[in-house]
Amino acid sequence: MPLRVHFLNVGRGDCTIIEFPGGRVGMVDLDNLKALDDDTLQEVAEEYMETLEFQIAKAGGRDTRSLLADFIRKEEERLTDPLAYYDANIGAQKPIFRLVVTHPDMDHMTGLYRVHEQDATKEIVNFWHSGPHDFNFADTSDADWEKSPYDRRDWETESLRLFRRLI
Repeated sequence: MPLRVHFLNVGRGDCTIIEFPGGRVGMVDLDNLKALDDDTLQEVAEEYMETLEFQIAKAGGRDTRSLLADFIRKEEERLTDPLAYYDANIGAQKPIFRLVVTHPDMDHMTGLYRVHEQDATKEIVNFWHSGPHDFNFADTSDADWEKSPYDRRDWETESLRLFRRLI
């Protein structure tokens, strides 16, 4: 089997799946939020507003805000859910031999709880993390989590896995 690398369009963060010739599978980062980051959002909105489709819809009486909201929703629906992709293209029963979280930003680990706690068919054999030095959500309040688009359980799963690895 040849080395195969899958670069997924997940939106805010990253996700790369690597199928090694020996049959093992690695995953670098994980983001299943299916949302665009602010810079990309602005970029695609600006590009969309230059299209003929936008100009025609606007001339037809649609307001810019609703046109952009509809366009962004459609763009975010096109983003890849990395865990669904894994199941469909690698195999739902195939373990993730090595999951690497390059750094603990939520856009690199959203979905970790889903893999670790909710998906009993998927095993993470090895877990690697850059270390506790840059945990950017360690002091996040409950109120901040409520306003966040992220699932706090992803952060708690990450923290627990790191703690277990360090002791």
